[in-house]
Amino acid sequence: MDNIYDYLYWRGDLSFDIVDPTEVDFAIFSILSYIDFIEDLKLEENGKILTIAELTKIMDESKLLIAREGTPSFKIDCLELLPLLALKNRYKDVQVFAYSYNFEKDNALQFAAVSFRLPNDEIIVSYRGTDASLVGWKEDFMMSFKKSVGAQEYGREYLERLASIFDGTLTLVGHSKGGNIALYSALMASSETQNRIAKVYSFDGPGFNKKTLQEFKKCTIKDKMVTLVPQGSVIGILMQHEEPIEIVYSNKKNGITQHMPFSWQVNIDTFSRIDRRDTTSLMFDKSIRVWLEKLSEEDMENFIDSVFESTDAVGLEHFHDLKLKPIKTIYNVLSTYAVNNIKTRKLIERIVGSLFSAMKEVSVLEYKNKKEALKNQFKKNKSEIVDTNLVEDKD
Repeated sequence: MDNIYDYLYWRGDLSFDIVDPTEVDFAIFSILSYIDFIEDLKLEENGKILTIAELTKIMDESKLLIAREGTPSFKIDCLELLPLLALKNRYKDVQVFAYSYNFEKDNALQFAAVSFRLPNDEIIVSYRGTDASLVGWKEDFMMSFKKSVGAQEYGREYLERLASIFDGTLTLVGHSKGGNIALYSALMASSETQNRIAKVYSFDGPGFNKKTLQEFKKCTIKDKMVTLVPQGSVIGILMQHEEPIEIVYSNKKNGITQHMPFSWQVNIDTFSRIDRRDTTSLMFDKSIRVWLEKLSEEDMENFIDSVFESTDAVGLEHFHDLKLKPIKTIYNVLSTYAVNNIKTRKLIERIVGSLFSAMKEVSVLEYKNKKEALKNQFKKNKSEIVDTNLVEDKD
């Protein structure tokens, strides 16, 4: 089954002067945002600009492409992708610049972006998705009820700063939360910057809550935006989308393993499309919507704060901390939760309970709908049989 690596084999020798960038190229550039690049590529007028080949050589010599202990597997894939691109005519001379990274634990902020310039001076702005830090995940949850979060505002500011320094058309891309930031940055950009945007790609990135969606409905460049999600998506279908959503085929079994575009099937210059999402993805989507509609903003905020206070109290900062000592870490988190004040415990239990209740409600409704559909089909078939018999009797 053909994927991104096959695409590199097919298109790797053809520069962007010969074959224009495709959505697969844009997905590749979105993946590269997960790499921690050197600080010399800072977003300043005098910031360094290096080709992918030059940058790879520097990072390789500095051993920055070697994954440290606890590095998530998806980030290892990203690190291994860069040297492959450096060997290909299509990518080796693409310029890399304007790397920006911000992480603020107290403000639940996790943000990173980097830009690429093609030979025709088109600039690809790539926003990083959620990393393995719990701070990043907390910020994701906050997106469900806040009009904007820190990473979104940093994304908008990054875009405006970049546009003020560099000329050229702009294509915004991002994977996961990065896709949401790409959409938000384009949505909230000045009209001058919006006029320079050619396209915005969100690769399995979540949508927006009702507050932000009001701004989206006023947007004049919605026709330049698209979100691609795999058939089992559980991230990209979260919240609401105003832009078109297109479904691509992944060769993995479930939504979480389908999340990274490495598993998405490629058909020459595009990802392969399918007509509808998996039943599991559809059910999860409906359940989350029902759950969120029943929660107040205050409840959701208190719930998120309480959960992450418990993990913070035991020094849990990254998912690899849980992986290293899973039993001890889970025991410590549960112990901390157990001694929380009774009001907090009741809040967590009520909200978690409401999630299971929403899932049950959707499952029951789905069962009733399918049962009704089968009954109607039976009645239709029975009616057709009777009509056929009447015709035969007349004969």
